[in-house]
Amino acid sequence: MSPDIRAVAFDFGGPVLVTPFERVRWLEGHLQLPKMRLDWRGPFDPPGDPLWQELQARHISERDYWHRRAQEVAAHTGGSTPRELFGAIYSGPAGHYVRPEAMAFLDAAHDQGLATAIFTNDLRDFQGEEWARGIPFIQRVDVIVDGSITGVLKPDPLSYELLVAALDRRPAEILYIDDQPFNVEAGRDAGLVAVWFDVTKPEESYRRARDIINRGA
Repeated sequence: MSPDIRAVAFDFGGPVLVTPFERVRWLEGHLQLPKMRLDWRGPFDPPGDPLWQELQARHISERDYWHRRAQEVAAHTGGSTPRELFGAIYSGPAGHYVRPEAMAFLDAAHDQGLATAIFTNDLRDFQGEEWARGIPFIQRVDVIVDGSITGVLKPDPLSYELLVAALDRRPAEILYIDDQPFNVEAGRDAGLVAVWFDVTKPEESYRRARDIINRGA
């Protein structure tokens, strides 16, 4: 274990949950929509998803993005908010959408005595507390810093201060894993050891993170 790392903070959507983009064909079947009806491509084909490009350019927020997507299927999910959309996408057994690499990395972090946290903007608002109680990963972390509860969203610098305070570690002792480049950049500005999680290469992304916590072991 690196002598510098004493805690790991996971962004939830992407590093822990498979992305909605990876579940979109399943969602079409679940909602009984024609195949290829939904053209959400996100990081798997940025040029093919102009709305995703707007998010990456910071012209809209992640919440804006998912509100727009929720509206596209509102007639099928029963509501036009991300809560209804994500309730459909992440229904069924958790093993179908929690990344096994995330569970393995959480085990490794605990084995090395590291504190663990979920650092997210939207867990309560998008998924809800009842759903969260059924997800073993969520129940096994030490701390949850959720912007939908604190009222401070990444990449606001204050959100990182709240994470540091919740973990009671120095910023340089926290490995932070996130799939949005602008959140990673803000994490580095806050002094965290921030690693970008490439959702198109989850195994490789967790291998890079594991190298950091194993450094000096």
